[in-house]
Amino acid sequence: MSASAFSVGSKKRHTQMSPGISGLVREIPVVKGEHVTAGQVLLRVDDSEYRHHETLAERSLDAARAAANEACLAADQAQRGRARAEALNQQGLASEEALEEARTRAEGTQAACVAARERAKEAESALAVARATLAKTAIVAPFDGVVLDITTEVGEWISPSPPGV
Repeated sequence: MSASAFSVGSKKRHTQMSPGISGLVREIPVVKGEHVTAGQVLLRVDDSEYRHHETLAERSLDAARAAANEACLAADQAQRGRARAEALNQQGLASEEALEEARTRAEGTQAACVAARERAKEAESALAVARATLAKTAIVAPFDGVVLDITTEVGEWISPSPPGV
């Protein structure tokens, strides 16, 4: 296998391309000499593992959002309990200790809510990474042109190559 999988050219431009990830070449839907348009798929690497990573990231995001919702509901409940404890304390019906416990519970559950929301943001980022990696399973034409060369075949293992090679 040579350094690049594809060479595409037009009157003004020429580029050599390889995939952004390693993998087994599953499909080459174009042939040498074919006219292609910008965005047209030139090669696909087997994406099954990357699709599973995307699904896992989606499920992790769902779980993180549910945990954040649960934590924030508990924080809301604890805040209402704090307000009740403060009102009872002002009436002399609740001890300072009960009031302090209610305040601590409210602050702790609020912190748990914030932390859970941050974990949900982290899961959103993980999903974005999984989707970006999945997108690298296809080489697409960067501009309208002609396929000048194809240096790989379906069934071969292909790897990224450094720019300019």
